[in-house]
Amino acid sequence: MSSFSNFETSTPGRRASIGDVVLVGCAALVWWALWPSAGPNLANFPTPGLHCPAGSASANVGGSLRQLCALTVRKDAGPGGYQRDMFGAGWMDRDGNGCDTRADILARDFQSPRFANSAKPCRLTGGIFHDPYTGKTMQFETAPGRKIQIDHVVALGNAWKSGAWAWTKAQREAYANDPSVLLAADGPANQQKSDASADAWLPPNRNFRCAYARQQIDIKYRWNLTITTAEKTALLSALAKC
Repeated sequence: MSSFSNFETSTPGRRASIGDVVLVGCAALVWWALWPSAGPNLANFPTPGLHCPAGSASANVGGSLRQLCALTVRKDAGPGGYQRDMFGAGWMDRDGNGCDTRADILARDFQSPRFANSAKPCRLTGGIFHDPYTGKTMQFETAPGRKIQIDHVVALGNAWKSGAWAWTKAQREAYANDPSVLLAADGPANQQKSDASADAWLPPNRNFRCAYARQQIDIKYRWNLTITTAEKTALLSALAKC
């Protein structure tokens, strides 16, 4: 969860009938967008029953559909003027464990991570990394231009256009260091993605696209960020293929 509760979007008083209407509306939109080319094959489509097709790695996309339908769709590209330092000068140690956010994410996302001794206890020195974006498995590299980077799943530039331009500096710093926004990722893939939204870039690893779309939606929902029509269409399409 974000440390800023005012960014959470919740509707505890919403009646079930309204939620059903929103969900069916989303499902109908996916149907309209995708079925003409794929054919009306109910076995391969996440119906209002909320279950993904048989064999999918995801058990249920119903919550993601509801979140996506609750997002505000903006009619323009969003304001420009984004600069990285608007989200803070660098990684912070928001949890007070003595290591910055980057070290925390590497420790979380690596298999058998190894760290330096007392001189720099938070510096990763080795381990195995299974990259979600490419599907590759690699060893950690400490050389300049290392292949493993920390990616903001909803990129900072996209977050800026989607509403972060109106946040305070403290709120933007909290977003930039929110572990649920971050993934360790293949450096070249991360550079290729840059600030792209879901309609312009999806992970080359097709097996991860469902999880990526769901994380994008969850981030935008929790942080009350907007989407474009093209973005919503791309996310709906990704969910339909879960």
